[in-house]
Order: sequence, then C-alpha cells, then structure tokens
Amino acid sequence: MSLGSKIKKVLIDYLKTQFILVILVILIIWGIMALIPDLHPIFEVLIVVFSYFALSNLMDLFVSPYFLGKKTKINPFLIFFSFLVGITFFGIIGALFAVPIALVVKTIWEHYNPSS
Repeated sequence: MSLGSKIKKVLIDYLKTQFILVILVILIIWGIMALIPDLHPIFEVLIVVFSYFALSNLMDLFVSPYFLGKKTKINPFLIFFSFLVGITFFGIIGALFAVPIALVVKTIWEHYNPSS
C-alpha cells in the first residue's frame, strides 16, 4: 500500500469517527429535549446550550480520543497531547488540525520505519 493511500485511509477514518461523534451528541441533546416538559423557552435554550457544551467537552476530552485511538491504532494520550499542543501554540486553527497532523505524522513514521 502506498504512503498516499495510507494517509488517505487514516484521514477518512478520522473524519468518519468525528462525524459519528457529532451525530451522537446531536441525538443525546435531542433526547434531553424530548424528556424536558414544556418549560419557558429561555430555560429550554439554557438547557440545550449547557448540554451541548458539557457533552462536547466530554466527547472531546474522553470519548473522541478513545474511539479515534481504536480506529486509527494511535494512543489516546497522543491524540489528547497533540490537541493540547495545537491549541496552545496555534489557537483554534491548531486545535482543528492537530489530530489530523498527528495521524499523518504517525502514518509517515510507520511507513518509513515498519519495525516500530
């Protein structure tokens, strides 16, 4: 398998996993809204916003690294560490691209060093 096809596969796996996690968060929030009886619209909005931020943080810190680690065979700590480094040095753009860059670097490393 060529290096380009390996990188393509890793990035597609990453995007698929992210898409599934986003759908999962949306479904959980939808379920929370279905359980809430008719409240004042302001309370409903506050509950949705709080639920979204709480679930988003839980997914980003714990669930996403676990599933990405299983799917791409990378240590979840490395995913979390690359996210922290990306956001620390490059802000929002670093946060968006840190994990895909870490996956590409790992793929290139494994391609040229098959024994590791």
